[in-house]
Amino acid sequence: MSMRSLAIRLATCMTAIVVSADAAVIKVSKNGALTTIQAGIDAASAGDVVQIGAGVYSEILTVDVTRVGITLKAKGKVVLDALGPLGVGLGPAITVEAASVRLQGLTIRNAGSTGNFDGIGILALGSNIRVEKCSVSNCDDFGVVLAAAGGLLSRCVFRSLVDAIAVDGGNGSVIDRCVVRGVDGALKLDQGTSVVVDRLDVRQCESNAVEVGATNTGGFVLRDSKFECVSETCVVLEGDDALIESNRFRSVGGALVLASNDCIVRDNRIDFVTSFGAAFSIGTTTNTRVEANVIRDCATAAILLESTSTGAILSDNVVLRAGDENFVAYQVFGTNHVLERERVSFAGGDAFRFDGIDHELFDCVALDAAVDGFDVLSSADFVSLDGCLARRCAAEGLENSGTLTNFNQCTADQNRIDFANDGTFVVVDVTFVTGGAATPPQID
Repeated sequence: MSMRSLAIRLATCMTAIVVSADAAVIKVSKNGALTTIQAGIDAASAGDVVQIGAGVYSEILTVDVTRVGITLKAKGKVVLDALGPLGVGLGPAITVEAASVRLQGLTIRNAGSTGNFDGIGILALGSNIRVEKCSVSNCDDFGVVLAAAGGLLSRCVFRSLVDAIAVDGGNGSVIDRCVVRGVDGALKLDQGTSVVVDRLDVRQCESNAVEVGATNTGGFVLRDSKFECVSETCVVLEGDDALIESNRFRSVGGALVLASNDCIVRDNRIDFVTSFGAAFSIGTTTNTRVEANVIRDCATAAILLESTSTGAILSDNVVLRAGDENFVAYQVFGTNHVLERERVSFAGGDAFRFDGIDHELFDCVALDAAVDGFDVLSSADFVSLDGCLARRCAAEGLENSGTLTNFNQCTADQNRIDFANDGTFVVVDVTFVTGGAATPPQID
């Protein structure tokens, strides 16, 4: 997706609904002629504005299909409390059936589940619904559900929910500059193509923050977002053709689990990954690009290419302080992966370890690993290292147990053992440097 096309989509989704000159403004207030919000909705015609005065309104609302294009607009602090008598749940606080409805500045709380209905703050069934500067909290289930195309959530706040946002059929929806705090999950995308999430701010999430399913979820975009204190994985992605770009992850269980095709993951920053999983775990996937990401202080693997992965291209990623004696900083399984200009410094175990078939490395660097710099396992075939450098590794700089491995124009410098081999080679072209002097290869 080009930057221009993304900008056009964002601009289109965020364009205000224009109220015609003859649209009525219907006023609701605690001491006026209309004292409930539902009465104001019922009095509105298509395109009208329902202006709601400050106060707490204890009711649940339905905007039926005939109220196309109406606006519910808070004037002052307006709280919609959906808790029923004796604390009994009544279902969604607001159900929007009409298209092109706009909700502005509402505070929604206490939507409770019933036998037939979930406790949802806003259930958006109509298309092109805009929810702007609203706050949703303390609902039994979801904060907002977008179930039709073209929805927009802009500058909304979600707190103390099971899941903040669900998209189920919301093709082309945009989630822009929303804040999520103290939830199980931030976003569940079950069905909805070309969904854009921009500048999402997530903190204190007890489960996976963003989950994108495999059915009709292609073209997902997550960019310029922040994730902090996420107990499990920030993004679990199964939809194809996704773009994960320029996000920041801090103190999280893992940044990304990827099981989809033709995706781009680039320019992300990951700091302090706990022991839950790898920073990036790439599973059943083909033709994925992982580019120019920075991963620091990872308790387990920084990047894991699983045995089901095929044809990934990883370039210009930087890993600093990852793994330990049980976890490799950069673990490569699968087939036909290409690594270009990857750099690992101060790995707690091996910097790079290879299994699988037909991997190619170009100009990769391993510095100061606690164990090996580059370790080609006995179960690996046809691994090729071209122009790679291993320096100051505590065990072997370059270790090969694989079959038909290539070491072409590689350098080993100041490792405990520069080169160890009990596998087979096609090419061995290695420069051995210790204190500036050439030394012969050391063979286990």
